[in-house]
Amino acid sequence: MATTATVDDGLTLKKLQNHLIKTIAGALAVAIVGALLTSSAFYYRTNYNLNELNQSKIEARQDIKELKADVNDIKVSLSNTGIYTTDNKEKIDALNSDVKEIRKSQEEMLKLLININNKK
Repeated sequence: MATTATVDDGLTLKKLQNHLIKTIAGALAVAIVGALLTSSAFYYRTNYNLNELNQSKIEARQDIKELKADVNDIKVSLSNTGIYTTDNKEKIDALNSDVKEIRKSQEEMLKLLININNKK
């Protein structure tokens, strides 16, 4: 049982040239397709991220506007409270002075009543 092996004609310069051309063309095609896929993925991902950042920026601006409005409302409320507090302090001081005067007049009346009562 003898097996016969077919012998290839061997590697010729023409076959080597064809093989190298096919290899370089294939590698170039793979590189171009890879570059196109990579660049398109980079482009679309970058645009998506930019849109997200712009949306976040718009939302942040809206939040800042709302916060400014809230701060302004708080400032107005605090200034009104300060006015009311000052006004209330003045009224309380006036009432305290009125109470002191009433007490003085009551003490004077009591002294007069005691003097009148003693004279009897």
